[in-house]
Amino acid sequence: MREEWRTRRDILAELADAHERIATLQACLDERTAEMVELSKRCERLTAAVEAFVAWLDREEAGGEGQPWREMRGTPEGDASWREWYSENLRLCDLAQTLGRAALEQP
Repeated sequence: MREEWRTRRDILAELADAHERIATLQACLDERTAEMVELSKRCERLTAAVEAFVAWLDREEAGGEGQPWREMRGTPEGDASWREWYSENLRLCDLAQTLGRAALEQP
């Protein structure tokens, strides 16, 4: 009978040890999960910055190809269309820089 109790005590000690190891692993997993969430957020910020940069670069490289102002330059409508196109380019350029700097500054 004493042998049987010792075995039960050993089993309980092993279970307590296993529980402690599981708790340690869970804490480590929680820490890694938090790190992964932060990395995911940073990737999202970097992706947004790159997408804004590509949108600006595409417009800049196209040079207004196919835009109505290219045919109507020198008219009030053409100049207004050009200003709209140019303002959007400036907005995208500023957005790309702002998002890029913010993404690089944040850990």
